Amino acid sequence: MMNFPKSVSLSLTYRALVTQSGGGFKVAEVYLDANEVKPHEVLVKVRAVGLNPTDWKSFDWLKIEDAVVGCDAAGDIVCVGSEVTRFKAGDRVAGFTIGCSQTHNGAFAEYVRFDAFTLLRLPEGMPYEEGASLPIPHLTAVQNLHVHLNLPTPSQAEAKLSPSAAAGTPETILIWGGTTATGHHAIQLARLSGLRVIATASPQAFDEVLALGASFVFDYRDVDVVEKIREAAGDSEMGVRYVLDTISKGGATEKCIDAMGPKGGQVVHLLPVSKDIVKRRADVEVSLTLVYNLLGPMLSDPFRPQDRPPVQRYLENDWIQLSKGWSNGVGTERLKPQRIRRLERGFDGIVDGLKQMREGRYGREKLVGYVC
Repeated sequence: MMNFPKSVSLSLTYRALVTQSGGGFKVAEVYLDANEVKPHEVLVKVRAVGLNPTDWKSFDWLKIEDAVVGCDAAGDIVCVGSEVTRFKAGDRVAGFTIGCSQTHNGAFAEYVRFDAFTLLRLPEGMPYEEGASLPIPHLTAVQNLHVHLNLPTPSQAEAKLSPSAAAGTPETILIWGGTTATGHHAIQLARLSGLRVIATASPQAFDEVLALGASFVFDYRDVDVVEKIREAAGDSEMGVRYVLDTISKGGATEKCIDAMGPKGGQVVHLLPVSKDIVKRRADVEVSLTLVYNLLGPMLSDPFRPQDRPPVQRYLENDWIQLSKGWSNGVGTERLKPQRIRRLERGFDGIVDGLKQMREGRYGREKLVGYVC
């Protein structure tokens, strides 16, 4: 454990991966003034970074030149802002920021500033690589399941605070895209919350998805997938009441809506869809949620400060319990990590990983890189 003071006045220059015109990336020096570490932030020395599709999509959307790339990273806290009480210098953490949105801060850098609210405390047995794979996928699942779908957290379910748990009849959730990073976490959290999980995946991943806790898994390309989901859910009863659509394109959201039971329910999706899709069924509420809106406005979706308290309660309680006793590559009895694919060390490895993601040359694994 490195010893750092609780707070420190510092200025430093460090290397970061930034955007450049034409869609490429370059390594540049970024200067950090001590005053830029805000009261609610921490400064983290980056040890590993996690790649997300949004890391290359964000440049296409935002088109900000010389913006620092990257959202997810894990490392050691160097200093904390004056309002930060949950963490101290030297703590091992993982967090996220809005990559490609600022010219002076992002995760694919030697140092990154995180809002302390986003931080997951890394248990002793968790390597930085697994920590870096977590923030956006895990917190996207948390925000959608436990805030927007208002499902009980694992600790609430254990305390019998879930109506379905009390009645002894688990409700059914459909997770479309069970092998995505968010789907991986959502299946486990939904199961721990007392729900019956139906998921979609490619046939070669069925065993993997079932091992995470799904009761049924169906091929998303099957022309009869909607009918099979409705039958598995018990269409003559309540059927599917909740849906997390992690794909949100190529007809996925329409199929999610059609697969819901006769009493309708809620669908949350992670990419914008048309107004026609939103209005597809009057008894189904369809809404978009981006985890970035825990930090501030993103594209057309507004800042959601009301989501922060329940997510913070999860991080302070459920996350600590679920990650206790973590073992590298294994996780815990209740929460399993994604498979990690380590990229070549250095910024060149990260750039190559971004290219692989843009071209779709990766599978059921999380790409993790290193800035040095």
